[in-house]
Amino acid sequence: MFSKQQLLQKVKEISSIFSWYKDLVNPEDINVLGDLPLMTAEILEKYYYGTSVPGAAGIYETSGTSSNRRKLISYSERDEKIYLDIKTKRFKEILSGTNIKKAFIDVGVGHVCSTTNVIFERLGLEYINLDIRLPIEEHIKLLSDFKPGLLYMPPSLIDKILYLIPDPKIFQIKKIVPIGEIVTEKWVKKIAQAFGLKTSDIHIGYGITELGQVAIYSHTSEKYLVVDGVYAEGLRAQEINDSLEPLAHNERILVLTSFNRDFFPSLRFVTYDVVRDFETLDIDGITKQAFVNIPRRVGTEFKHGERISIHDIENVVFQYLDRAVVHASVKDNKLTVGILSRDLTEKILGKITRDIQEAVPEIGIMIQSGLLDHISVERLDEKSCLATGVKKKKKITS
Repeated sequence: MFSKQQLLQKVKEISSIFSWYKDLVNPEDINVLGDLPLMTAEILEKYYYGTSVPGAAGIYETSGTSSNRRKLISYSERDEKIYLDIKTKRFKEILSGTNIKKAFIDVGVGHVCSTTNVIFERLGLEYINLDIRLPIEEHIKLLSDFKPGLLYMPPSLIDKILYLIPDPKIFQIKKIVPIGEIVTEKWVKKIAQAFGLKTSDIHIGYGITELGQVAIYSHTSEKYLVVDGVYAEGLRAQEINDSLEPLAHNERILVLTSFNRDFFPSLRFVTYDVVRDFETLDIDGITKQAFVNIPRRVGTEFKHGERISIHDIENVVFQYLDRAVVHASVKDNKLTVGILSRDLTEKILGKITRDIQEAVPEIGIMIQSGLLDHISVERLDEKSCLATGVKKKKKITS
């Protein structure tokens, strides 16, 4: 935690950069973090996301706002340095005790893409940074020829590679770092098995462009642990907005305060990411905030389909299939789950359809209330599914 003095100093720093923040706070009324306003989507869209901060060392675009504009997120030189130092330290720990000399990278565009080369050059790695527009077959050919020890790639792209390659052990991958998408526990186990690795060789993290690295998954604790310099709150939906639907008893919306950022109003930033079993742990005498997983996002501007958990849907699918590409969408009050797998039979399709409705409570509630008519589980078209150029498929689209 941090002291009142540190909190007031951060308020002062943010107010000096963002004049509009002064109108939201009165330093005399601030004693604890909860006295500060929440940085909601409405506030950030009004004051922050539409323009860049003067003097920014880097300006990055991320997913759009409710007004369909791309978000502009600014980084100062100090912001960039802290981000690079944190990510470099993380990869150094991942590589510790290995003889990995090569890395295979496909992280798309944005902040992660612009900084990845710097990080791997710092670590003295030889690397290939692929263009996402390359056909999936070219990814596989380069992967086979280059034989990297470290794979840094979105889970959805890894799923597509596994669909085409019967035995990915031929790539001789030693460490995998999924990027850009939240993965399930079952996915980690299936991927480790396919590549001939231990689950501890799959290094999962959670980061957002607004704040950078937020949490790292500990295979020992079986939880995500919040990184140093970031303080998390787990709030109920109604503590953020009365119009939000109540969450399950073990779910909270993640709200973050970061002392690692200058060019972002990083006090009580509402992520709208739902986390399960949020708690504070004592690990070897060190206090750590933790949560088990991130099943979905919520928000007043989201359509009801975006409140459905792809995390829970994938857990059902991977009960029956060792390898699969999973897409989900909501259109005309119908939830469609598309699956690409060589092992998918009509019998398994029926079981997945049944289990999804039973295992994902949000879906049953929406059907009962009329928000969803029914569920359809279908086979994906191989050609369109394997096309590259589209990333971040592990979320509900509508």
